[in-house]
Parts: sequence; structure tokens; C-alpha cells
Amino acid sequence: MMTVLPSLTHPGSFTVNPRTASELGIQALRRAYLKFGNRTCEAKPCFSTELKEHELLIDIDIIKKLNLGLYLQYELTVSKNAVILGPYIGILASRTSKALNEIVDTLKNYVYDYAHIGGAVLAFSLDKIDKNRNRVGGYLYNPQSDGWVQGVFPFPCAVFKLIGVNKPWRAYLNEQTGNRVFNDRIIGKWQAYCLLSEDTALKAHLPVTALYNRPKDVRQFLSLFGEAYIKNIYGSQGKGIVKICKRGKWYATNRADNGGGASILKCDMELNEFLKGLSPKQYIIQQAVDLLAINGQKIDFRLITVKDDCGVWRVVGTIARFGATGSIVSNISSGGSAQVGYRAMIDTMELSHKQAYLKIAQMEEIALGIGDRLDKSGCLCGNLGVDLALDTDGHIWIIEVNNKNPNHTIAIDAKNRAMFYKAKLDSMLYAKFLNDFGRST
Repeated sequence: MMTVLPSLTHPGSFTVNPRTASELGIQALRRAYLKFGNRTCEAKPCFSTELKEHELLIDIDIIKKLNLGLYLQYELTVSKNAVILGPYIGILASRTSKALNEIVDTLKNYVYDYAHIGGAVLAFSLDKIDKNRNRVGGYLYNPQSDGWVQGVFPFPCAVFKLIGVNKPWRAYLNEQTGNRVFNDRIIGKWQAYCLLSEDTALKAHLPVTALYNRPKDVRQFLSLFGEAYIKNIYGSQGKGIVKICKRGKWYATNRADNGGGASILKCDMELNEFLKGLSPKQYIIQQAVDLLAINGQKIDFRLITVKDDCGVWRVVGTIARFGATGSIVSNISSGGSAQVGYRAMIDTMELSHKQAYLKIAQMEEIALGIGDRLDKSGCLCGNLGVDLALDTDGHIWIIEVNNKNPNHTIAIDAKNRAMFYKAKLDSMLYAKFLNDFGRST
């Protein structure tokens, strides 16, 4: 890490220790530019043994032009004749600055281990992006005060996107960062099913799924499978999920929103009326697999799956989710509870240590395969919540893949804060990797 010091006596230049210059290749530069974010200044490289190896002396006017925070710890990398200070990571956290003001302090969980991240971390909102000047207003993290400095700054080199944006905004963000935006786009349930179905190994773990267009689609699906879930393709936290079971000419429906309370539809017309509020191509119909339940509680597993500082997918941890008794979903927001997956398999499912280890390993292999498949599709992801479940025969099923900013607080619900912070740190280290400051594999 480098400490930037202001210089009043060496205009238009920057000075480093000769050993540092040699290690980075700066001594070979006849003409150099200092770069921070999307700002660049020509600067003459100078060398002095009076400077320590972790110190960087820069002309005060250049510091002002680049808008460098002297309270930050930087790393340096050289690309051709550019000396880049970084990493510079942007967290797009909200659409409005008003909303950002309310949540900015909660974003500290991304920088709790700043010593391993370094550089600049900027929290910003869409409405404070100045497209004309390609700069952005927001809050820059100050590790010295463990607080945020409000101001207007250069555009970041990589963006960790926590919110959904439309296509024009997505194109702009990728243009400014050189396609270093993750999670670049929200993957709906239908798109995820289509992508994963192309992989033979993953397809064996996917419940049969169809895109909803009209009530007839549901009736035909039920005639084949008897039971089905109806899910919004962009829904989350189990909201709005409906389970429908065919019982002769009647249909039994259960809504996740009312705790699993059932209602009966006595004919196809009543089913049509029940479904009339569903917009075509906005819902999927999913096979209702006979999943494992413990004492009437549905159980599934959230695999916290993130990329690390090498840009490689890792499973940080596996959490078992127990649904409220009688509920058709296992989400914590719907009254469920959580426990570390390995422990739950031993304590609740009564597996041996070896059986639990092997089952977790199988689940992790599937989660990593999902990440790799999304990469092959051209979607830049770095943070996933993969939901898997076991049926009564022990077969693993893919329930859902969430890349709409899974915040991994489920690890805290399972009383494992270390897992939560590890997931946050790995996401930031992946952003650092996208800045070309990460480790190589």
C-alpha cells in the first residue's frame, strides 16, 4: 500500500523510491501519466532514496486534478506509460441520493477489512451521476475516521451494482468502466432456467419449468405433474409464490403470502379467474418436487457463492433454511429460521459427518457449475445466492438462482457473522480484481 504525500516543490511530477520504481517498471518510462478512475494527468517520474518504499510524492496540483484522497492507501500498477492508482471501486447502492443518505452507514460492512481492499471505495446513486462531465457525487470511504466523505469524484474503474437499472444506464456504466460492472444485469427465473438447461449436468437438477402465457398453460402443466409452483420471474424472498395442486376436477391453492393458507377452486373457470391477474411472460410454472421436510417445515439450502480476488467462483458457506410450519416456502422473511448447513444435516437430518460432508460437496459443485454457466453466457456476475433442496430420496434440486444483490444476511440469521463478512470482502476483492489489482490464478 502507498501513502500519497503532497509536494509543493516538484511541479508536474511524482516521486517514488528507486526500488519501488524498479519493481513496477516506472524507471523505464520516459513519459508517464498518473491515472485515477477516469482522470489522467501527465507527470514526470522522479526518484529519491529519501522516500520510503510505501510513499508516493505527488505535485499538489496533480493531486487536486485527480481528486486524490490523502487519507486513502493506494496500490500502484503500470500499464504501458500509465501509472494507475487504485483500486477504485464504486458501489451503486440506490437510485436517489436521498435513499443513499439513509443507507450509506450500512455499507460499511463492505469495507470492514479495508486493509485488504485498499484504494478508494465510493458509494453513489444514479441521480448524482453527471454524464456531461463523466463524474459522480457520492460518499468516499475514509479508513482513518471509519466514516464517509461526501463530494464529487472521478468515475470509478469498476462498479458493484446493488440495484437494477435500465438498458441505457447499463450501457453507460459499462462504457465508463470498460465493461467492469457486476452484477451487470438481473437474471430472471426463466432466463436462468433456459441458461442452466443447456448444461447437461445441471439440467438433471432442474425441476421441469414452463413460461406462463395463459391459464391453459397451468392446466396442462397440472395434468402432467399434479402440482406446480407459480413464481414471478423477478420475485424474491418467496413473495407472491403460489402452489397449485390438482385434485380431480378441483384445485387447491396455497399462497406463501398468507402463511400457506389453502383455498379450493371447484372448476377450470374458477382457476382461470384465480390466474387472471398474472401477466403473460412474467411468471414461471415450476414442477413441485416432493422436497424434504422436517416436522412439517420445508428445508432448503442457500449457498453463498461469490468470486474472489482471482475472479474464481467460491462457495463461502451453506445455510439451511427451515420454513415456518405449514408454509410452502422456507424464506426467513416468511417466518423461517436458519442454521449452518453442515450442522443442520447432522443435527436435524441425522446424517453422519461423512454423509453431511459429501452432500455439501455435491451442492457446492452444483453452485460452482451454475456460476461457470452464467459466465459462459456472457453475464458478468460476481455475487450469487444459489438455492438448492433435497427431495425425499436425497436428490439435489436447483430451486432458484438469485443475483439481484443477495446480501447474505442469512449467515447472520444462522449466527455466523464471519461467513457474512467473508462474502462481503470477497465481493470487494473481486471488484479489486476487475480493477487489475487482484491476484492472478
